[in-house]
Formats: sequence, structure tokens, C-alpha cells
Amino acid sequence: MTDAPELFERDSYFTTIERQFALRRGGPLMLSPRDWQRVERWQKKGIPLDAVLRGINAAFDHHDLLGDTTRRINSLSYCEPHVDAAWQEQRELAAAQGTSDRDDPAREHLLMVASTCR
Repeated sequence: MTDAPELFERDSYFTTIERQFALRRGGPLMLSPRDWQRVERWQKKGIPLDAVLRGINAAFDHHDLLGDTTRRINSLSYCEPHVDAAWQEQRELAAAQGTSDRDDPAREHLLMVASTCR
């Protein structure tokens, strides 16, 4: 049986990513089943929410820099390389500082809760 805090964290992770993607896209969009699977993989790999959000923002920033206004980002697949890069950067920084995201489990939880309050 899944306990309530675990279920809340999972739902919060998914909905926060969905909201950020829709916000950056500039309109409502239902994520595809493949996008939901992608988010689930990110969560299972342990990619922190803040790294995913940074990756999504980086993908849209990059797209904006290209100046292509004829195409919209319609899938998280476009964001995936940016999410991976943000996560890698976070891990490298943590290694250089001799810390780990897992050193402070409260930090990730607070980031998730704070992101739902915006």
C-alpha cells in the first residue's frame, strides 16, 4: 500500500512539471501518454524536480533564441536533453561541493511544496 505522503509527492512532481510545461508553452496542453511515461522515468531515475524545471525552462529558452515562431514545443521529448543536462550539472556541482541531493531530503520536499503554491 502506498502511503499518503508518497502519493502526494508523486502527484505533486507530475502536476508541477505539467503546469510548468503548459506555462512555458503559452497555453493549456494535455500531456501525451508518452510524456507521462517520460515524467515517470525521470522520477524513477531520481531526477529532482528543480532539475526537471530548469531543463524545461532551458529548452524553451533555447527554442526562443532560435527565433522559430512557426513551431511550438508540443512534447516533453524536446525538453529531455535539457533536463538530462540540468541533472548532470546538478550532480557535478554536488560532487564538487562534496554533497548530494540525497543529503537533505527535506530540501526536495520543500521545493515540491513551494512550487505548488505559486
